[in-house]
Amino acid sequence: MAKECLTDFTARLRDNGVANDLVEEITTRIISDKLQAVSDAAQTYHLNNPTTRSSFADKLSAMTNRCYGVSTAVSGLRQGTHEDMIFNGVDQLLMDLIESAERLERDYEALLLSGNKKTSE
Repeated sequence: MAKECLTDFTARLRDNGVANDLVEEITTRIISDKLQAVSDAAQTYHLNNPTTRSSFADKLSAMTNRCYGVSTAVSGLRQGTHEDMIFNGVDQLLMDLIESAERLERDYEALLLSGNKKTSE
């Protein structure tokens, strides 16, 4: 069977007569199980790669770069559709996250250099 996105899967279930409440339950379970698996993998990763004072800024920078990638993907998805408030909202949230992560990275580096003096809030 060809790979199918969750939206197409739920539409196919509805087309085959599955009740909406069951489709919602299935969708919720799939998303919940996926989030739990990602969380478990992240915890395992961090146990094997603990964050140290020297690696914190690098890890935050890597997270910021991944956020830029997600923002680019969201912007690309939006190009294929009409202006959608959901896409715009998700993109704005990502940009806010990126700006916060960049600010934290700069603050942490400043703390390391200044010997724990106060930084921006």
